[in-house]
Amino acid sequence: MNPIQGVYGSWQNVAVPTLALVLALEVLLTTPLVGYHVGSTYIIHFATLAVFILLSTWALPLLAQQQVVKSSLKRGLLLIYGVRLAWIGLTFLVLIFISSTMPDYGLEILNSVAFAGGRFAGNPVSLPVDNALSLTLSIIPAYLGLQLLSLGTVVLLLFVYIHLQARATQSNNPTQWRRRHWQLVLTLSVVVFTLGLTPMSDILQGYSGVLLQPERLLSYVLGAGCVLWLIVWGRR
Repeated sequence: MNPIQGVYGSWQNVAVPTLALVLALEVLLTTPLVGYHVGSTYIIHFATLAVFILLSTWALPLLAQQQVVKSSLKRGLLLIYGVRLAWIGLTFLVLIFISSTMPDYGLEILNSVAFAGGRFAGNPVSLPVDNALSLTLSIIPAYLGLQLLSLGTVVLLLFVYIHLQARATQSNNPTQWRRRHWQLVLTLSVVVFTLGLTPMSDILQGYSGVLLQPERLLSYVLGAGCVLWLIVWGRR
């Protein structure tokens, strides 16, 4: 057995724990039943970056040895996002069933999480959700869109990461792989978080009014600075 593979294992060894972590983030921090309503975008951001960091770290020693990792990463992503979408679809089906057959109970679930999530600070007598089925049906397209955005982002990040790491293997210069890896991971994560995930998820949720707030403009500058650094650094 290859010593590197003996330490890091096969793609299943990283895909399964990553899937468990992603589901744990969603279950513990915001349930997918009503996650969109209480600000699920941040959980999706965390999960997206977690998938990228774990898969890229697993692939690093194999890339350093110029081994092919794309097929293994594809299978890992298929497992992670396949189960994730199945879980989300099942929970939405459950909520639709509850809202259709027991509307009062559906309202209780949604309003309880809305209050707990802190997105509604009004008088408890005035409930933020008055139609559980209507709300559930209205958020499904945007929530699934956010999941596809997450998948596309991970694919893009891994593609750029593999491309930049492959350039290092073609050079005769000695490479400090650990430092190079974390420089790439952190910089790419900042870029995609500030310039991609956050503004696009806000648009999907209908919060376009926050795109030009001062803190957002500052984050765009930070992201643009990281892009510039990647361009300059990548030419070395």
